[in-house]
Amino acid sequence: MVTNDVISDHEVRIYRLFSSQPDFWFTNADIAGEAGVAARTARQYTRRWTDAKLLHEAQVFPGSRYRWMGSKAAAMSKS
Repeated sequence: MVTNDVISDHEVRIYRLFSSQPDFWFTNADIAGEAGVAARTARQYTRRWTDAKLLHEAQVFPGSRYRWMGSKAAAMSKS
């Protein structure tokens, strides 16, 4: 079994973006532009982190929005 024990520079940049604005809803395009990563990289991490319950996903038109699951607003939306 192959494991990925390395944290990429891209992952760190995306993490810093979310942690600097925990209550802001980001699109994948926002993430790509502000973190300086490719759009497919942003999609990869939002999918992975949403599946891991680290991000809250709002499925709205024209595309999903993401923010930290631990944000105050995300906690209120669960109740």
